[in-house]
Amino acid sequence: MTSSIVPSRQQALSLARAARSGVLVTLAVRPSADSTRIDAQRINVATGKPIGRPILASGVGTDLFALVSPIAAEILNFAGAPGQLQGFRRESNSLEAVRRFQEGRRALEQWRMAEAGQSFRDALDLDSTFARASYFLALTRYWQTARQMHQYPSISGEIRRLIATARRHSATLVPRDSMFVDAFYAFQNGDFQRARTIYADLVRSDSTDAYAWLLLGSVEYMDFWAQRDTVGALMPRGDLNLARAA
Repeated sequence: MTSSIVPSRQQALSLARAARSGVLVTLAVRPSADSTRIDAQRINVATGKPIGRPILASGVGTDLFALVSPIAAEILNFAGAPGQLQGFRRESNSLEAVRRFQEGRRALEQWRMAEAGQSFRDALDLDSTFARASYFLALTRYWQTARQMHQYPSISGEIRRLIATARRHSATLVPRDSMFVDAFYAFQNGDFQRARTIYADLVRSDSTDAYAWLLLGSVEYMDFWAQRDTVGALMPRGDLNLARAA
C-alpha cells in the first residue's frame, strides 16, 4: 500500500485529534508464505505515547476473523468473555477477498467504475459468499447505467442476481448493511415503496450517509407508479423534487 492510502502515525494522530478520539489503534500486518501476524498498538491521542504493550495475533492460513477477533476482544476489554463477541460478524475467511473488496470501495468512491467492478468480482471469485462484495458489485453495475439508462434493461437481470446473492448471505452483515441490501433488493425488484421506506429510515438515523441519500433519490426518480391523491386523481408517486434534493 502507498502512503496516499495509509496515513503516517502523525497524520493518523492529527485525524484522531480532529475527530476528538481518545485512543488510536495502529495495525501492522506481516504476511508470510504460510501464516500472517498482526501487531496492534494503542496510542494515547493527546500525548502520542503508546498505551500498554503491543497486542499480537498470528495464525496459519487466511482466516481473518480468527486473527482479528483476539485483538478486538482485548482492545474492547472483552478478553475472557467470548460470549460478548457475538456482535462481531464474520463476512469472509479470505484476507485477499477482503483486500480486493476494500480496493473496490476506494475505486467506487472515486467513480472509477470499471476498476471497482473488477475488484468486487475478484473478491467474489475468492469468496462467493461475501455478501457486501455482491451488494457493491450490484450497486456498481446499476450506477454504471446512471448516465445511459437505455443500458439498464440489458444488465438488470445480472443486478437482480447479484443482490439476491447478497441477500441470501446477509446473515454475516451488521444490521445497517443488511438494511441497505434489503432496500436495494426491493428497489431492483420493483418494490419502490419498501425501498423508499428503508432508505428514508437510513437517512433519519444518519443524515450524513451519502449512499442512503443517493439511493433514496434514485428510488424517487425511478418510481413510475401512480397513486390517487385526496380528491381521487391519479398522481405520480415518485417525487422528482425530492430526487433532486437527495
